[in-house]
Amino acid sequence: MAFLVIIAGCNNFDKFDRKRWSETKDGIEFTYRANMLDNLLQTHNFKGMKLKRVTDTLGRPQGFKKQIMYYDIAMKLDTMPPSYIKRLYIHFNADSVVTRTEIFEHDAKKKK
Repeated sequence: MAFLVIIAGCNNFDKFDRKRWSETKDGIEFTYRANMLDNLLQTHNFKGMKLKRVTDTLGRPQGFKKQIMYYDIAMKLDTMPPSYIKRLYIHFNADSVVTRTEIFEHDAKKKK
């Protein structure tokens, strides 16, 4: 029993780690982001931060839409467009200050 506790205590996959956050399998799918997302949002309060500080923490986002930048968390690339997408949206104002974060999920198969 003590052995199991030690192994569970050594598992760092759930803790946010900048290097692991950026790792991909194939340049498209991010290997560790889904496992780190909860810890990231619990330990980093992005609201009120300048975008530069956010990108220093998370790296380059996958895209921008008006006053939102986003980071891909998970995708199911079985069709085009992907049938499942999960993203971290970071909303910001005209002064490039974060106003809120949002988890976006789209599952095409659930809509049928």
